[in-house]
Amino acid sequence: MIRVLFIAFFISLSFIGQSQSTRFNAGIRAGVAGTQIAGDGYKGFNKAGVIAGPYVSTQFSDKFGGKLEMLYIQKGSWDPADPENGKFESYRINLSYIELPLMATYKLGKFDWETGVSFGTLLSSSQEDENGPISEQMAFLEFKDFELAVNLGLTYSLSDRFAVNVRYSRSFLPIANEVIFRPRFGGFFGGSYNTVAQFTINYEFLKSDRAPVDSATY
Repeated sequence: MIRVLFIAFFISLSFIGQSQSTRFNAGIRAGVAGTQIAGDGYKGFNKAGVIAGPYVSTQFSDKFGGKLEMLYIQKGSWDPADPENGKFESYRINLSYIELPLMATYKLGKFDWETGVSFGTLLSSSQEDENGPISEQMAFLEFKDFELAVNLGLTYSLSDRFAVNVRYSRSFLPIANEVIFRPRFGGFFGGSYNTVAQFTINYEFLKSDRAPVDSATY
């Protein structure tokens, strides 16, 4: 699956680069994510993760464009202990993905509104409680190797090269294999969804000197 994502990214890059009617830019995104898993029984964007990876973008007209990214992103959830209030249990889920977001953008001044989908493959997963790592046999959630998510975001240009981006992402399909009852944890689990708030800095290291297609002729 990772090979498929890499091949898809570079094939798309090749097509964009060969196009004579679009502007071709390339850059990198890097930042942090606040994450949780809706349906795991815990609340709050308590787990932090990193995001990093390259992207390519085009302008189809003065307003409309597109962006293709390849990201390494850490997701999961964390239910921390709270000894002051008598809660000594904790639980952490660590998930790492290679993700391929495909975004449509709409330019409004220095702002680029964006929406799209992302296809991800799971690199690693682990779970731990207050006593340490939990084996796969004892863990209460099993995760799928593939993720499909929907995204909504906003980019603000700081300069010709730098921009800041905020994005909300949620799994469109469940990331857990099944809905099951776990007596040890006192409820039904499964049918869970990654929910991510992303904050990144974008740097464009390659900018095309071709003008975008005139919106009047698009």
